[in-house]
Amino acid sequence: MADENVKCPSSFECGSLGTIRFPFTNQHHPRCGVLAIHGCDDPNPDAPKFIQPTNTSPRFDVLYVEPHTITIKDTNITPYLGTKSCKTFSNNVSVPQSPSTSPLGSLYIKYNITLFRCNKSLTLNLPRRFYNYRKCPEYNIYYGPPNEEIPKGFRWPTNLTACSNIQLPLRDESDSNDPFSFLYDEMQVEVLLSEDCANCVQHQRGQCQLDAQAKFFCARVRLDIRRIATTGRSSPNV
Repeated sequence: MADENVKCPSSFECGSLGTIRFPFTNQHHPRCGVLAIHGCDDPNPDAPKFIQPTNTSPRFDVLYVEPHTITIKDTNITPYLGTKSCKTFSNNVSVPQSPSTSPLGSLYIKYNITLFRCNKSLTLNLPRRFYNYRKCPEYNIYYGPPNEEIPKGFRWPTNLTACSNIQLPLRDESDSNDPFSFLYDEMQVEVLLSEDCANCVQHQRGQCQLDAQAKFFCARVRLDIRRIATTGRSSPNV
């Protein structure tokens, strides 16, 4: 049975980020959205806002919030990019990407690229549009086009299975031979609603929530009768 004690406001104020709405929420109402933004209640509106998807994952600074997309900054990788350090390739995009992240929806990192960290002794014969960066002392880095340009059904060359693969965000490509010219410390994360949640919002005009057991339910939205009487429009207020 759904947890009737859950009360999810239709919006939250979040300092300099302004008003945020579902699918985002704040840390005080984690069952009311796919991704919680921390620091919204800081009395200083310009205080840093951040996300931390799990207790063990790193924090990411929040720069912008749009209806279904959030722009975040990975400050862990910033100094490595600035100095063109090969430690960059020891990092990875750590925001959850699995479709089972939440019953409400999943997170998709836009504009990223897959790189392969391979032993220098490995000899590879790779297809066209693959590049090799050889300036790291312990390994070579191989990469192809950005993930959004990879055609459906594409399979990575089998000889790359001996390498470690990492995914990192990227800016507009400028020099394919130098990964530091296009790797970036900012990423855009899009929320993809689950089928149940999308149906709840679009067809039942409900509100997606999680109950005490972290299971999905579609909360009925009560109508503000007084507003309907004066304006003819309804206002969601759970």
